[in-house]
Amino acid sequence: SYINGLDSRIGGIADFRGKGASMNVKKGLFEDDEGKVVNAFSFGTWMYIDSWDDNFILLKKGNYLNGVKVFFRTYKDKLGNVIRNIEFVVSNDKHTYVILDKPSITLGKWHHLSFIYNGSLSNEQIKVYIDGNLQSVRYSNRQKHIVSNSPDLGQLDISLGVDFDGKLDETYIAHALVPVNLLINGVGRSWSRTQFVAIWHYDDSNNLGKDSQSWVNHLRDIQSKLSDYEGIN
Repeated sequence: SYINGLDSRIGGIADFRGKGASMNVKKGLFEDDEGKVVNAFSFGTWMYIDSWDDNFILLKKGNYLNGVKVFFRTYKDKLGNVIRNIEFVVSNDKHTYVILDKPSITLGKWHHLSFIYNGSLSNEQIKVYIDGNLQSVRYSNRQKHIVSNSPDLGQLDISLGVDFDGKLDETYIAHALVPVNLLINGVGRSWSRTQFVAIWHYDDSNNLGKDSQSWVNHLRDIQSKLSDYEGIN
């Protein structure tokens, strides 16, 4: 649902209410022309976690073994201690991923999360940032390698905030390696904006999932501006 501002964030914000929550956004993201995962991508969003008592998925495309995912996990160890970590998945039938243990995230506070994938590297292809700071992650294999045989995503939808109890603001996806400061601070009308394939500001209360970067919305904005001029409709 839509709310107008919270703490340091102003304007529209997407509010997710926990179990059963999800926002289905669009197809075609993270894919090249053949339906394979693009060789490089950047994902960034402001997030505010109200509760992290259960597992939730911040970003999901594909299934458990084949796709792109950001999975927030919570469980208890043998001593009963609550453990929280985040899995960042880019996988092709082999569940290869990286784990961020004990993330520096405080409940009830805004944080920025960035997830950047560089498939041209032979290892350590994933970089994770919280509030602009590079995090130390561990890989699911000794080679510290995410599979290079990109999964066939077959025009699958993307979901945001699956079972998420919290808020999102300014969510960006680019099919390129984007400097973290642009993911955090936004790109405005700079040339860098052309690198992004999807941007959600969550400012439209009647269309919360509106992607302001899609050509459909660009054309609507142009049409709206032209309609202000006499003799143009």
